[in-house]
Amino acid sequence: MSSEDSDARFARFGRMVHRSLTVDAPFGSLSKGELELAVFSALVGAELVDSDDRPFRLAKALRCTPTRASSLVFNYRLRTLSSDPAKAGLLRAIRVVEDNEAAKHNQVILNVEDRFWREVLIDELKNHDVFTDSSFNRERLVLSAKSFVSACEKVFGDEGEKIAAAVRRATKDGKKRQPGEVIQSLVTGALGGAAKAAGSAAARPTIEFLASSIT
Repeated sequence: MSSEDSDARFARFGRMVHRSLTVDAPFGSLSKGELELAVFSALVGAELVDSDDRPFRLAKALRCTPTRASSLVFNYRLRTLSSDPAKAGLLRAIRVVEDNEAAKHNQVILNVEDRFWREVLIDELKNHDVFTDSSFNRERLVLSAKSFVSACEKVFGDEGEKIAAAVRRATKDGKKRQPGEVIQSLVTGALGGAAKAAGSAAARPTIEFLASSIT
């Protein structure tokens, strides 16, 4: 970051803090928690911190605990992001885990590290009578392959419909393939194609990435 860029970001940060503390609310009326959220929002708005960073990295930048950093991000997103579940990062937050053992049991495992998006996903799935199991690991949601396809159709927008259509094509006409196996083959194929193109296996099998890899 150049000195000029840095100065511009700090100036934007100052303006945002000033507005939050003296314009949007009477001076002195904000609680400690609201003050912290106002400062954090300004840091994000001025691009001095990245709210998409993992909690530990963000905690190091803010010099606070990972739990505190996670709480700030949760409250920031709760107040600022769109209510549309298929937008604003949900599809990028969900990782479809490559797990052949789960596929054998016709299950799909989703990894959602970010607490806010995890709660959004669980709530949206419940709205469509799709229920998950996170008893083993709170970041990992286990659901049947049938439920995953249903979620693709009802929750994940156009990207999800593309995945659901690919599963339907691969299992129709009496083909002896379980949906869980098909979904795993899509994940494996997507990761293999990305690794071959980039020379590494660094790609993450998000809903967005998985849909983009289907031809």
